Amino acid sequence: MGGNTYYARPWHLPEYTHPTTWATTQMTRFMKRKDPCRPALFYVSYVFPHPPMVPLPAYWDMHGDVKLSPVVRGDWLDDSFIMRSMTEMRAGYTDREADLARRAFHAQCTHIDHQIRPLIGTLRECNLLDDTVIVFLSDHGDMLFEHDMVAKRCFYENAANIPFIVSGKPVAKRRGMVDRRLGCLADVMPTLLDVCGLDAPGQVEGKSLLRGAGRETLYCEVGEGQKASRMIRDERHKLIYYPRGNVFQLFDLAGDPRESRNLAHDPKLAGVRDRLERLLVGNLYGRDLEWIRDGRLAGLPAPEYSPKADYGLYNQRGLHWPAPSGYTNLGKNA
Repeated sequence: MGGNTYYARPWHLPEYTHPTTWATTQMTRFMKRKDPCRPALFYVSYVFPHPPMVPLPAYWDMHGDVKLSPVVRGDWLDDSFIMRSMTEMRAGYTDREADLARRAFHAQCTHIDHQIRPLIGTLRECNLLDDTVIVFLSDHGDMLFEHDMVAKRCFYENAANIPFIVSGKPVAKRRGMVDRRLGCLADVMPTLLDVCGLDAPGQVEGKSLLRGAGRETLYCEVGEGQKASRMIRDERHKLIYYPRGNVFQLFDLAGDPRESRNLAHDPKLAGVRDRLERLLVGNLYGRDLEWIRDGRLAGLPAPEYSPKADYGLYNQRGLHWPAPSGYTNLGKNA
C-alpha cells in the first residue's frame, strides 16, 4: 500500500488503531482539557479518504453492494501531450481495481461521517456546543478515475470542488441555506473572523463568504513546467488552460456538471471564451507572461510524450527491522 496509490484492501489492525478513529479519540481528549476561561480553536484533520485505500472491514462490507455511478470520460481526452500526461497514473489500474478503490473511498467517507458524531457529542457534554462554530471542509478532492484520472493537481470538479459546510448555533439564522458563490480556501479565515465579529487583516486576499455579493470570477493556478495549468471561472462557465500545446477547455457547469463536453471551440460560446481568456490573461504574472502573444494566449510547444515509471513502484518501500517499539502489542502502548 502507498500514500499515492489506489490499490484497496480492508484495514488489518483493531478499529481503534485506524487513523480516522484515532484522530477522533485524540481530539475528544483535547476538547475535554480545554481551559474554560479562554476561547479555543479545535482542528481535527482526517487523512482519509486520501490513499492508501484502507477502510475498516465494517465500512468495506457496508459498501460492497452499493451501485456506483459510471465514471465519465470527457470528449476532450485525446493523444495530446497534456492529456496523456494527466491520465498516465490511471493506466496502471484495471477496471476492477478502479471499482474497488472507488468503493473504498466512499467507505472511508462514511467512517468520517460517523466519527464526526462523537466530536459533536463531546462538545455538548462539555457545554461548548452552543458557543462553537463547526466547519467541515477539505483541502482538495480526488478525480477517482473520472476522465481516466486519479488524485488532484487539476481543475476538474472532482478534484477542485470541495465541501465547505458551516454549522452551529452562532450561525443558526442561516440554517439550511445553500450559497453557491465562488469561494476558495483563502476565504476560510476571513469567514470565521466574520462569524466572530472580527475584521480580517488588510493584507488578506480572501473574502468572507457570509457577506457581500461575492466574486464574479475566480482565478486559480496549479504547477509550473510541462504540466502547468491555469483556470478562471464565473458562476456558470469554467475555462481551463494548459500552456504546453496551447490547450483550452471550456465547460458549461450548469448544463454539464461532470465536464463531459469541451465547448472551447463552439462558435456559440466564442464570446464567453474570449471574455474568460482576457480575464485569465489579466491575472498572469512572472514567467506565465511568456505564454502571451499580442494580448492572447499562445502558450508553448508541447514536448514529445514519454511514459513515466510506475509511480507506485518507483516510490515503494521495503520492510524494515527492527520493528518500532510497541508494534507487536499495540494495545499495551496505545
